[in-house]
Amino acid sequence: MDEETAAQALSEIPTKMQADLLESIPPEKAADIVEEMPPDEAADVLNQLPPETSLELLADMEQEGAEEVRELLGFEENTAGSLMTTEYLVVHELAPVSGAIEALRNFEGQVEAIHQVFLIDNNTVLTGAVPLGRIVMASASTPLIELASDPLISVQAQQGVKSVVDLFHKYNLISLPVVDEERHLLGIVTADDVLELVINRK
Repeated sequence: MDEETAAQALSEIPTKMQADLLESIPPEKAADIVEEMPPDEAADVLNQLPPETSLELLADMEQEGAEEVRELLGFEENTAGSLMTTEYLVVHELAPVSGAIEALRNFEGQVEAIHQVFLIDNNTVLTGAVPLGRIVMASASTPLIELASDPLISVQAQQGVKSVVDLFHKYNLISLPVVDEERHLLGIVTADDVLELVINRK
């Protein structure tokens, strides 16, 4: 099967089994498969591999994808940063609805995982989150900032997974933006990731 299909199949099995399968195939092929995985899943499986194997796969990956995964691997385990993915949709806060629709058309990640469009200012500071439903219902010229949800819920990257789970439960979230201390948007945690975390801890 091709790398994209293999990556999709891998995502359906436990992370430890993913690691075992990747170790059983040639590194070049394994790297091609990891490249097709969402960055957060790729980071999770590389964490399960021996360090020398992870380094070899990262070296064989394309530079952009490898850099995304390295950034995620840099976050301490059991923090919001370690749970997040860097596949999300972001536009400037002053963009109109038509800008969000154009960004959706050009998005190269998993479109089915997109439930919100995140808004940032000129300094990449998170300023809002707009549900796709509001975008679909609004006119093309409506400024996205007018459609943003209130309150804006986010979590800092170094906060523990308990804080993440509590926020999802309290606000019934589908996705949660992760920010640094200056509120720069770093990534998002999705409901799927939180559900998997809760199930695995039972």
